[in-house]
Amino acid sequence: MPRVRLLVVALLASASPALAEEPPGPFELSEWRVPGRAIEAFAVRAEDGAETVLVLSLRERPPEEGRFATWLPRDRSQPANPVEIPASAVVVDAVELGLAPGPELVWLSAGELRIVSASGETLRSERIEPPLPLPPRTWELSHLEFIRDWDSDGRLEALLPTAEGARLHPLVPGDDTQALALSLIADYGSPALDNPFRPGFLTGMLAWPTLALGDDDGDGRSDLFAATRYELLVFRAGEQGLPAKPSARRAFPRFTAEEERRHVSNTLLAFPGDLDGDGRADLVVHRMVGTLTKARATTTFHANSGAGADPLGEPWAQIDSAGGTAAVELVDIDRDGRMELLEGHVAFGVLQAVRMLTLGRVEARLRVLALPQTGGAPVETWAADVSFPFDFATSRILGLLPYVEADWNGDGLLDLCWGDGSGELRFRLGEAREGGAGFGRVAAAVKLPISGDLVSADLNGDGLADFVALDPLDLEGRVRIGINRGTLPGTKPTLRSAP
Repeated sequence: MPRVRLLVVALLASASPALAEEPPGPFELSEWRVPGRAIEAFAVRAEDGAETVLVLSLRERPPEEGRFATWLPRDRSQPANPVEIPASAVVVDAVELGLAPGPELVWLSAGELRIVSASGETLRSERIEPPLPLPPRTWELSHLEFIRDWDSDGRLEALLPTAEGARLHPLVPGDDTQALALSLIADYGSPALDNPFRPGFLTGMLAWPTLALGDDDGDGRSDLFAATRYELLVFRAGEQGLPAKPSARRAFPRFTAEEERRHVSNTLLAFPGDLDGDGRADLVVHRMVGTLTKARATTTFHANSGAGADPLGEPWAQIDSAGGTAAVELVDIDRDGRMELLEGHVAFGVLQAVRMLTLGRVEARLRVLALPQTGGAPVETWAADVSFPFDFATSRILGLLPYVEADWNGDGLLDLCWGDGSGELRFRLGEAREGGAGFGRVAAAVKLPISGDLVSADLNGDGLADFVALDPLDLEGRVRIGINRGTLPGTKPTLRSAP
């Protein structure tokens, strides 16, 4: 072989590793571990504005299941310092109460409200009398945001579920306990003693209303909305806080007799939100009835002209979909003070069945809808199809479901990300458009071979959103962390600390 050719071959061989080296992605990835398997994570903001993440995990299995809450440290080279949650605890929350450095962990059981520090030291333990109707959990643990400023007085309270509705439990000296009358949904089963297919002497399900805060009367205070499948209760906050009984009761359209006979497969959800930017809470009512191919969803929008939104009145606008299930979420993508509606629809038909059986994938349609300020039909401002693998062995969709709660490039608009099951987390950046908002093309992808949940938080204090992802089926308790490098399109240049 001629010397020139040998030299070229040698140069190419020596250069190939450098040519093949991929540039760093938009996130610096790392891995951290908690005891058992991580099942949930949520972000908490401290008094100084810094954000951190609390991870819930389980070890072993019932009836000896161990439950833990672990704060994600700033230095991820440190091992986990889990706080064990007692079996009597029903739910946990975390919030800044000023009792110790950083946010505090709070757990609730039938007879106790306990506040502990990040290291697990008990800071306050309060007996609850009379006890709450909350038997100890048999499985797992979950986060419930039950500590908020529920009565718009500028102070935090714990909202405790009771057999009569709820009780506001003060967390600041000087506040008083207050009972709130709420409607509950109860369902019981009484299996016969000789029925081998329905174990138990009595089975029961108790559901408290869906709670949300919004300004119903336009006075600048946040009022409490409580929605069941039959009615919407509104507690209007005043100078003395919330009233003990609802200020207004508004009925929802009734389900048919056939739909009530199959009530387990039918849902009604109500979302208060300022849809037109006038400072008053309008109402979105989302109903889903039927099963599989006969499922249909109806979303109605009800304007608040000053007296409160009436779900029985003529809707401002309406969206109907059939042949599948639909989920909706109110988001302000372009941060203009007016909410958009993000809808995800999964059709159940012949094509979807063939796709699942042959390709093992489920396809969903995502779209953003804007409501014209003068009323009328919703306008679709963006739409796209996303596909996920379906694992028949675990009966779950693989990947990460669409997430729209973060501004990843810091431009002031909410962005969309999802894991499509191919081992990548994909990002579409938010865009302000004529008459609404939407998302652009895929701007970046991060290698993240995980199925489960994702939460965003500014973990290093640089002003950009980072992420924490976990798989509830991962027995090794791995928590994936992505630190934003600030290289996504549209990110403003700034000086950052070198890694």
